[in-house]
Amino acid sequence: MGEHPETAMLIKTNYVAVISLIGFLTIGCSGGKPKPEPKVGEVITLNNDGNYKVYISNQPRTWRDENIIAIVSNGTKATIEEIYEEEVAPKQILTRLKIKTDNPVYLGWVHSYDAGYSTEKLERK
Repeated sequence: MGEHPETAMLIKTNYVAVISLIGFLTIGCSGGKPKPEPKVGEVITLNNDGNYKVYISNQPRTWRDENIIAIVSNGTKATIEEIYEEEVAPKQILTRLKIKTDNPVYLGWVHSYDAGYSTEKLERK
């Protein structure tokens, strides 16, 4: 790709378009706007428009069957315990939230979009 910078730019542009579309589908279709940055201690309502349930993982980076510790219904309240960020592409940050639910108590990780936060984060704070 080094010989064809226009191809590299096209791939980068398409990647950003796909990430934007995911953000629209997970947040925009529900009619809501992405919430501001998540904060530790904040109480959130879990919601996955596509599944109607939210999968909680014991790891911030994987959602394999052996990592799923719970599946909760949309509308479940949780408190943010920790925030995990990882750069997945230049200036593209993946955000996962460690949450704690009540009754029953679960402690694990969810995707930021399952709490209404934007999937597009261009840089770390």
